[in-house]
Amino acid sequence: MTKERQAVLAISVTGFFAFVGAAALQIYLGPYFKEILKIPPLKASLVLATCYTFMALGRFIAPYLIARLGAIAVLTVGAVTYVIFPLTFSITRFYPVFIFSAVLWGLGAGLFMTSSMVELLNFSEAKRYASNQGVQGVFTWASQIIGLFFLGQCLILFGYPSLFRLATLLSMAAPVCVYFLVPVSAVNHQPSKFEIVARRAFNFKNWLIFFDPVYFRVFLRYHP
Repeated sequence: MTKERQAVLAISVTGFFAFVGAAALQIYLGPYFKEILKIPPLKASLVLATCYTFMALGRFIAPYLIARLGAIAVLTVGAVTYVIFPLTFSITRFYPVFIFSAVLWGLGAGLFMTSSMVELLNFSEAKRYASNQGVQGVFTWASQIIGLFFLGQCLILFGYPSLFRLATLLSMAAPVCVYFLVPVSAVNHQPSKFEIVARRAFNFKNWLIFFDPVYFRVFLRYHP
C-alpha cells in the first residue's frame, strides 16, 4: 500500500468513527431533552446552536493552528472532542455542562474537519485529490447511516444511558486511528504552500475562510 493510500484510509476511517458516534448522536438529543430532562425547546436547541456557532470559529482558527502545530496535532485535538461530547451526556444531566461541552465540540469539530482536509490535500497527487476526497466522503456519509441505525437500536433496546455510552465508545476510536497517520506523515509530509498561506489567515480578507467553498479555492490554488 502506498503512503498516499495509507493516509487516505487513515483519514477516512478516523472520520468514520468520529461521525458514527458523536455526530450521529445529535438527532437523539432533541427527544432526550424533551422526554427525559423536560428542557424547554428553545433552551434545548441552544446546545446544538452553540456547537455549530463555535464550529465556524474553529474553522477560522484552524489554519493558524495548523501552521503553528501541524495538521496531525490539530486533527488529534479535534478527534478527542468527538469523545468528550457524548461522554458528557453519559455522566451528567447538568445543563451548563452541556453548553460547555458543545463549545468544546464545536471548536474541535471545526479543527477536525479542516485539518483532515489539509492532510488529505497534502498527501494526494493533484490528479487524485478529487477521488481521494470522494473516498473520504463515502466513509463520512456511511458513518451517519450506520451510526443512526445502531444508536437507534441501542436506544430501543437499552435506553438513553447505553446510547450515550455506545456513542462515546465508537467515537473513542477516532483519536486512536490518527495514530496510524503519524508514521506516514513523519515520512511523507512536507510543509505545503497552504500551511505557509495559513499564517496569513487572520488578514481581513480571510474572515470568511471557514466556509467550505472558500476553503476549496484556497486548497486547490495553493496545492503544490
